[in-house]
Amino acid sequence: MTKFSDDFTITIGQHEVLVKLVDDVVKYSEYNPDQHLFGLFISDKLTIYIQKNLHTSLFKDTLLHETLHAIWFFSGATAIEAEHYTEEIIVSILTPWLMLFIRDNPEVLELYID
Repeated sequence: MTKFSDDFTITIGQHEVLVKLVDDVVKYSEYNPDQHLFGLFISDKLTIYIQKNLHTSLFKDTLLHETLHAIWFFSGATAIEAEHYTEEIIVSILTPWLMLFIRDNPEVLELYID
């Protein structure tokens, strides 16, 4: 089980993003309803949905994964055409956002320290 049992917010740049723990992530998705999802970031709702009752390691992985989707969206990287991505560009885009995330969310980072 995770250390988080209730919904909470995280700060990504200037945005407060709700992390909502739900019974069924798929119902918030436009994906195939038969697809199994642990998490989902919905940009226009500033919300990350995460499956309730995940094992701690899956919860941590899913939270970081969906946070990276949010960072990707907020950074404007979605506007760059895929063929122009290089490893250096991707790392350069993500680094300042991850630094802000680490600075602004110490309570979330405690989850990752075993």
